[in-house]
Amino acid sequence: MARSGNQPAGKQERAAKRRLEALELRQRGLSFRKIAVALGISVGQAHEDVSSGLSRLAELELAAAEDSRRLCLERIDAVIAGHFDAATNGDCRSAHVVLAAMDRGARLLGLYAGEIRAPERSDLALYLEHRYGVVGKPAAGASSAGSV
Repeated sequence: MARSGNQPAGKQERAAKRRLEALELRQRGLSFRKIAVALGISVGQAHEDVSSGLSRLAELELAAAEDSRRLCLERIDAVIAGHFDAATNGDCRSAHVVLAAMDRGARLLGLYAGEIRAPERSDLALYLEHRYGVVGKPAAGASSAGSV
């Protein structure tokens, strides 16, 4: 275990063990007073040990969440890289895959404010029309006369 401050390694290890025991006792439902009695420390020290243990757990959870998010973003980048050339050369399926992956990446990065809606087919058609001058065929049974 790494040393912090000027405490000897043995004292720091005992304190770390005590903090873990305090946290386990608190998880079992013991009051800070009962934790203090069980560990032979003051009530204030029991509270401090539990608080620092919870803070450390929160840090570990945040680090794990960040690692997971980083892995997801790497996978999204790989999907985009695998379809990007085909998408920019007019492949509609690849364009849809790239746009969906970019959308997912933006969500993971928190770039959207408010509620997000999934891209609709018309969004893809508008993009392709703008980018490539491609106009999608009307759906079967749809009239091109613009009926209401």
